[in-house]
Amino acid sequence: MFYFNGAFASQWVRRFFKKFMALKLLWFMVYCKEVRISISRKGEQIVLNEKKIHVMAKLSLMEQDKEKFEIKDYYMGDYVRYHLLKTTVRVTVGYILILFLTIVCNAETLINSAVTLDYAGIAMYAVIVYIVLISVYAIGSLLCYAYKYKRAQHYVAKYEKGLGILHRFYQSDSEHK
Repeated sequence: MFYFNGAFASQWVRRFFKKFMALKLLWFMVYCKEVRISISRKGEQIVLNEKKIHVMAKLSLMEQDKEKFEIKDYYMGDYVRYHLLKTTVRVTVGYILILFLTIVCNAETLINSAVTLDYAGIAMYAVIVYIVLISVYAIGSLLCYAYKYKRAQHYVAKYEKGLGILHRFYQSDSEHK
């Protein structure tokens, strides 16, 4: 039985709201061109570099997607083969479960006609269906995960380009001081 804990829910809502508001602020800073920020500290006025803030906010939003940064640790072939293996194992387990449930559901028919059944034909049919099923899922898995890898590599390259821009901002700031 599930019990709803009000204190836990309110903490979860507060954390979600904080994260949501932070992302909303970052989105605003990235997509609004007219961000004017000035801070006064002990009588001196500090004007922040809008382009630098824009780049930092964009990089911060990109860092939220950790899965794409984990993908870059793999070679493409290793990543695709690993997920192909996972897909194959899952499809095999699922097929065996469905085959078992089919046998259990039709147990009475199988027992009544046990002598007249063509077991070799049934086994051949099951193997052909399995091979077709594995082939379809393997091709789909290969295409899907290769595409996902390419997109993640593009995403990480874009992130690293932003880091380079940010690094140049910091170098120019250190030269001016």
